[in-house]
Amino acid sequence: MATPRPALDLHEHPRSELPYTSLTLFPSFTINAPPSPPPRAFEVSTSNNNNNNTAMSDASAAYRALIRALDQAETESLLGKKFIPDDKFDEVFTFELLESIAKDLLGEDDRNNIQVLYHGYRKTIAILVWMTWESCFVKFWNDRKSDQHLPLDKETLNRLDSNLWWPKFDELQYKFLARWFSEETESQQWSEDFVLPIIAKEWRNKGGFSTVFRIKIHPRYDFLNYHYEEGDQEVFPSFTSHFLLSRLTAIAVTLVCPQAAQEF
Repeated sequence: MATPRPALDLHEHPRSELPYTSLTLFPSFTINAPPSPPPRAFEVSTSNNNNNNTAMSDASAAYRALIRALDQAETESLLGKKFIPDDKFDEVFTFELLESIAKDLLGEDDRNNIQVLYHGYRKTIAILVWMTWESCFVKFWNDRKSDQHLPLDKETLNRLDSNLWWPKFDELQYKFLARWFSEETESQQWSEDFVLPIIAKEWRNKGGFSTVFRIKIHPRYDFLNYHYEEGDQEVFPSFTSHFLLSRLTAIAVTLVCPQAAQEF
């Protein structure tokens, strides 16, 4: 009697953001298995310098804290897509947090670089940290691929680092790119990858060809309505006006994202 083959552990990796490689266990049986992530500097350091070790420990703690904060900051739109609102992102990715990881990211501690990172690269850094691939950020830095270049296409990402798993990077980058609504929105068209930050709706009426809802846009992205200063606080209306309702519904749901119309 042939000896039975041992059972294979095919459980899903808890964070499936890593690129997949082919692993052959038997001549006729191949499965996809994620490789180990690139080691972080603080994990392989053998330096006896206490200052270096402390900095690496600070970076490790900061990376973990950022991932936890991003997980908590995720907001789900009415259409089922999750995004990181810009105001929450500013709260969790502070200048102080960036200071604690800048040296690990670039290999040097330059105050001017930290300023550039803060104003132009935080979203790119956050995506890579969320993937646990922040060690390749220096390639984005050297190629000057900053937040203003997002979303990146597959060809560009492969040129920067062919080991980065495109599907996960592509998924995460759009979480930071929710669309703003302004008077110019009517002339804009976006792919279905972008998040429309609609967070609530109210039924208004039903006609012969459509159902009309009154929708609420996340206030951080609502520039359709008049807003004003009340003391030191900027106040946004909670709901779009009835005048803008039909136009906004057509823009946000029917024209921009046709499939989303079914959700309403």
